[in-house]
Amino acid sequence: MFLNERTASNELRTLRSLNARTTLSKKERQYYWHLEKGFEGECWLDKRLEVLPDHVLILRDLTYEVNHTTFQIDTLLIFREKLYLLDVKNNDGDHYIEDGIWKTAQGTEIKNPQHQLLRCTSLLRKLLQIIGINLNICAHLIFVNLEFTLYQAPRTPEIIFPTQLNRFIEKLKTEPCNLGRTHQRIANQLLQNSLKVNRHQIQFTYQLDQMKKGILCSECYGFMRRYNQKRLICLKCKKIDLTTNRISSNIKEFKFLFPDKKITSKDIYNWCGGVATMDVIRRVLNQKYDLISQGRSSHYVEKSKPD
Repeated sequence: MFLNERTASNELRTLRSLNARTTLSKKERQYYWHLEKGFEGECWLDKRLEVLPDHVLILRDLTYEVNHTTFQIDTLLIFREKLYLLDVKNNDGDHYIEDGIWKTAQGTEIKNPQHQLLRCTSLLRKLLQIIGINLNICAHLIFVNLEFTLYQAPRTPEIIFPTQLNRFIEKLKTEPCNLGRTHQRIANQLLQNSLKVNRHQIQFTYQLDQMKKGILCSECYGFMRRYNQKRLICLKCKKIDLTTNRISSNIKEFKFLFPDKKITSKDIYNWCGGVATMDVIRRVLNQKYDLISQGRSSHYVEKSKPD
């Protein structure tokens, strides 16, 4: 049973917009694809884990700080007697290990994922001690990409290659998972202690007037144009979506990128690049937001949630 959602990090959300609406530097573009690929791998594993018994408690996308050190956990499985810490890797291409150093086929050194896993496991163990949880930890590196090959791979059970994943999941199915209130309390504690915002994430600099305006596709983040009176079509992947849906998402993107800027119908019309009419934009705003009438300073705020 999944107990929380997996959502794209603020870094990834920002870079998705900047990649579509500006020109990223080579370094920023590489970092963007690294984040996108990692998120894709984590979501792919989520799908595979859906076959586990409903009693298994699954936590995702956790961030903690212990002794002023921040660490992240991709996936955490709670069984009766142990926790499974899964670190998801979506590497592709040929890699090899030389004198304990991980390298690409071109000889470029990469971070040793075994060291990263060891560090994460140690910090999680300290966290469990602090909040009074006594469960063993089984930590694994999960390589999900079928195009990944590791030469001179160590014979260690902590590494699960794509060809071993089916057997690994079958093994998980045999773990005792008749959980009680104690395990639910443990899950709640772990969720409550997870940081909402990772303060170590990179902050990017951008200006509204330097960004390309338009409505982005939910699938490929390409720009969309009018398809008919109520729908838009993506110029890149040809996905068709309701205009109102995409306007709503565009407003959320605007709010996320410019949290200090007031939302006005004019600004959202410009942000959408004239793809949608002002009437449609006002209709979406009125459905989702309350209008604060202040003459020329009139703007929209989110509707207050009922108590």
